[in-house]
Amino acid sequence: MLYLFSGCFTIIIMVKQRWDIAMPMVKISAKGQLVIPALLRRKYGLQAPGRALIIEKEGQIIITPAPSDPVIEARGMLKGKRSLTSTYASYKQEERRLEEKHEQRLP
Repeated sequence: MLYLFSGCFTIIIMVKQRWDIAMPMVKISAKGQLVIPALLRRKYGLQAPGRALIIEKEGQIIITPAPSDPVIEARGMLKGKRSLTSTYASYKQEERRLEEKHEQRLP
């Protein structure tokens, strides 16, 4: 993860639970743009033209690569062991079994 501290504009990366300064300083243009060094862009998969997510948290600005297509990136994240169709079929089969059992008890 790439951190940009708003106080001193130093880019810092977290490596193995310790802080390493990757670049002493970056310039910010009059339009508010900054250039992330090529080494860090390659390392974190930031491509131009591209998108990155900017998160403000506890006085810090966090820059992280944005997924290329959020729908594709989210595909399978809720995937279970069985398909929804087979799960529903099992549910309906169990429901029918319970209904038949209940009907047998009725006079």
